[in-house]
Amino acid sequence: MKAILAKVCCFFKYLLFIFAFALTLLGVIMTYKRLDKNLVESIYIFIPFLLVFIALICDLFIKSGKGVRKNLLMQLTSCLVFIVIILIGVRAKFDTNMLLYYKYGISYNPLYFSDNLSFILSMLYFLFFAHIFLFVKELVESKGKKKEVVNS
Repeated sequence: MKAILAKVCCFFKYLLFIFAFALTLLGVIMTYKRLDKNLVESIYIFIPFLLVFIALICDLFIKSGKGVRKNLLMQLTSCLVFIVIILIGVRAKFDTNMLLYYKYGISYNPLYFSDNLSFILSMLYFLFFAHIFLFVKELVESKGKKKEVVNS
C-alpha cells in the first residue's frame, strides 16, 4: 500500500509542479505588468523553481533517485507544497473581495500574491534541499552496501 501511494503521489507531484509554476508565472506577469516593471527583474523568483525542476529530473533519471521516489514522506511533502502554491495562485486570481477589484477593475490581487511570495520561495528551497539530502543519503547507503559485499 505504501509503495502504491508513493507512486501515485510521485505522479501527481509532476502535474502539481507544472500548475504551481504556471500560476506563479501568471502572478508575476500580472503584478509586474501592473507595476510597469521589467520581467527580467523577477529572475530571483524562478531560481527555486529551476532548482526543484532539476531535482525532479535527477529524481527520474539518476539511479540514486529511486530512494527519493520510494520515500512516501517526501512525495506527500512535495505534493502539499505544490498544492499550497496552487491555492495561493488561485486565491490571488479569483479573489473578488478586494478593494482594487471594484475600484480599478483589476481581476488579480497582487498584494496577496506578493505577501505570500516569500513563503513560496522558502518552501521551494526547503524542498530542493530535502531532495539533495535524500540523494546523498541514498548514495552513502549504496556505497556502504558495496563495501559490505566486498568484505564478505
